[in-house]
Amino acid sequence: MLRIATWNMDYWKRNELLRQKAWDYLDSSKIDVALLQESRPNGQGKSIVFQEYGIIDDRKGKPRNLGWGSSIVSFGPQIKQIETALSPFSRTPVSLHRTFPGSVAIGEIQMEKPIIVISMYGLIDRGYAESTVHRMLSDITPLIDERKGQ
Repeated sequence: MLRIATWNMDYWKRNELLRQKAWDYLDSSKIDVALLQESRPNGQGKSIVFQEYGIIDDRKGKPRNLGWGSSIVSFGPQIKQIETALSPFSRTPVSLHRTFPGSVAIGEIQMEKPIIVISMYGLIDRGYAESTVHRMLSDITPLIDERKGQ
């Protein structure tokens, strides 16, 4: 049985002590894979999918790296990061990280029958997280198309 948890870790609101307590809790929780938002994994877990710069935020002018974002952390099976997919409508791989890069982490859990997992954070843009999530779902459409029926 594969145990998966999801958690918004509130990285930007927490101090170092609270962040470490959260990681200690995850490490002791006996889960296999954590889908995390507002996180910054620093070597925790066996296998990690995370953009080192975190989310690239361009909402207020010049893009800046927030340092935190979405991640996938495995305390068990290996995870392979997925950044592109081959759409049936394109001859070249399509990036799956177009809307606020770092706000989505996509990985394939390496098992007998591999499983794709996605951690997604709806950054509020112009007052709405919903519109950001809609754009991110559109961004991952090539991945869904590529694996249709699997």
